[in-house]
Amino acid sequence: MLLKRMQDAVKANAPDKVGALFNNAKDADYLFRMAGRDGGLKNLKVAVFESPKGWESTGKYWATFHAWQELEQDHDPIYRVIDTPQGMMLGAEIPEWDCNGKLLSANTVVDLSAKTGDVYVKTSLKYQKNEDHKALLFRLEDTYKDIRVWLGDQGANPIPVVDETQVGRPKNGFLRVGGLLAIEPGAGSIDLSYVGHFGAGAMYSDDRDQVLPDRAYITSFWVPSLGRLPFKSSVTVTAPKDWKVFSEGVAGKTMVQGETATTPFTCTIPITYPKVVAGKYLMASEGTQNGHTLRTYHFAPVDKKRATEDLDWMKKAIVFYEENLGPFPFKEYDCVDGKAYYGVESYSYTILDPSITTWAVSHEMGHTYFGGLVPCAYVKDSWNEGLTQYVDDVLLHQSTTEMEQAFAGIGVRVPLTEMPVAWEYDGLTYMRGAYVMQMLDAEIGHDKVFEGLRTLIKDRVGKETTWLDLRQYFEKSSGQDLKWFWDQWVAGAEFPTVSIRSATTKMAGGKWTTRVAVHQDGTVSPFRLRFFVSLDGVNTQELMMSADQTFEVVTDAQPKKVAIDPHPLSLIRVGEAVDVVAGS
Repeated sequence: MLLKRMQDAVKANAPDKVGALFNNAKDADYLFRMAGRDGGLKNLKVAVFESPKGWESTGKYWATFHAWQELEQDHDPIYRVIDTPQGMMLGAEIPEWDCNGKLLSANTVVDLSAKTGDVYVKTSLKYQKNEDHKALLFRLEDTYKDIRVWLGDQGANPIPVVDETQVGRPKNGFLRVGGLLAIEPGAGSIDLSYVGHFGAGAMYSDDRDQVLPDRAYITSFWVPSLGRLPFKSSVTVTAPKDWKVFSEGVAGKTMVQGETATTPFTCTIPITYPKVVAGKYLMASEGTQNGHTLRTYHFAPVDKKRATEDLDWMKKAIVFYEENLGPFPFKEYDCVDGKAYYGVESYSYTILDPSITTWAVSHEMGHTYFGGLVPCAYVKDSWNEGLTQYVDDVLLHQSTTEMEQAFAGIGVRVPLTEMPVAWEYDGLTYMRGAYVMQMLDAEIGHDKVFEGLRTLIKDRVGKETTWLDLRQYFEKSSGQDLKWFWDQWVAGAEFPTVSIRSATTKMAGGKWTTRVAVHQDGTVSPFRLRFFVSLDGVNTQELMMSADQTFEVVTDAQPKKVAIDPHPLSLIRVGEAVDVVAGS
């Protein structure tokens, strides 16, 4: 009955009916936001199924809404099913990070069939063995079918995995429902094979994977992951011999056999998202900087002007990042054009739509540090977008867009610690995150910020990282307790309004001394704030610690107007400028 209600609700594209499935209406909030980015509730599939082995304490049944999910963005939510006086209803979500394991390595073989639009995948996974015998909750895009599993004690006989869409659970210890692949722990390793069909009838857009006659982009949840935690990887790709192939890490020797060619890649740095990009690419430009080989690749015809501009920015980025953040970890880096594909970070290369390569390539190179060396899982927050925006767009490109958009989003009452979907809230995680780093710069000093970043990069290679993990590194570099800063600007989403209550000035000793009474409100308790008191455009930086504070500013000329200027010191609303009253 619950399954039927879910099916009817999404088929009707009816938010009220979907909301009525939940015991607590707030538990549906993420589902509605996710569905809105995927074309609406009507595009979701649903299932109710027995909870995997070892998870019975969460309830006998779980339920899911599932669809294609873009890389580093949304996920299929899985909900507890609870008994209520009104019957079975949906309870709280099982968080994606509650997966009962950690993937250590994935050795994957990929065969791209340009003629049929299929991709054939075989992967050998090694994971930390838990002793509780609970199933491991892997995530694998629901596009991939015909899953077969080999266990160490099963020899050469694969176990087929049933793709479950109705109430029930297969008895062989494996459960596949939508994007969930539950596997009983076993001995710490498992081999799988599966097929993705991207040929006739497949949907394509600038954020979807593709296998077409001239290109292939395999990016989204195509290697089973546990909580999107980082792992070491090797990827061996077979593709048409006239294609250029890219994946993370260092490429080995390409072997040609008939009409196909096979290239191995090894990435010893643990990363969350290995990918495969391939197609009929031509090298558009090549150069070296700081001992690194840099290249750009286009589809024919090559745009030499753009290729040269992109290469120049890649060289500037390498110099800037190595001077400020430390050694760039790969000896080569490629910028590859996307064709009907928007783009994504890839650490030893990037794929970008041709219209954005020149301004975006250095940003993606910044992700080699923030997201690559120091991983971001995009399940709790997306801290690496804000930091990359800060070091590249603010410092290298000297853009003011981040500041403007951070203030435009001041009314979004969601903290940075709760923004795992990077493009949600109009990409505010980029802009507010970058602006918060500017505020931190003003608070502890530029050198201390970069000292903290360098220590972070050295210390957290391969470690899942969040905004809350970052604080310790800046406290160590600055010698300051920054809990207040994190509480206000990172883990908080209420921002005060600062206004001028009065401003009086008088002549004394040939100078004008102006007393400016300032008030802040709009938060539970007063914030610690830095801002400029601006007298006719002459700015004096001040520190406010209480709800009401008076500042004295000395100027040569008699001031007429006073205003509060928060840029780039605080993320606050400010009142109107006021007239300065001359006193006796």
